[in-house]
Amino acid sequence: MFVKILVDIVILIAVSFFVLVIMQVRTNQQVSRLWQTLESTPTQQHFHVDMITLFPAPVQRYFLHAIALGTLLVTSIKLGGIFQAERTFEGITIPSRISAGWWFGTERYVESFVSEIEVL
Repeated sequence: MFVKILVDIVILIAVSFFVLVIMQVRTNQQVSRLWQTLESTPTQQHFHVDMITLFPAPVQRYFLHAIALGTLLVTSIKLGGIFQAERTFEGITIPSRISAGWWFGTERYVESFVSEIEVL
């Protein structure tokens, strides 16, 4: 009787694990499809003055200073980050060092934001 119960428990755990794996694969596929719909194709548009004529003068000056005329405009950039460390504060463990940057997941990735929690 004990062996039968043990076998049933092992089978139940194995089936549960299998179901969880299938659910995770489906979720990953849905997320991947969602990201693909969000990614746009390059428009090959170049920055020109007509794009900012409706903005107030200070905004126009900023854009003309920040973006050279004729610059190819990008349509999307992947932003991402990494939780690199964790610390425990009053019995609760949380991520304590986080870094993020543009072009995440590519060889162009560079950290542009780093945050470290030292005290709560």
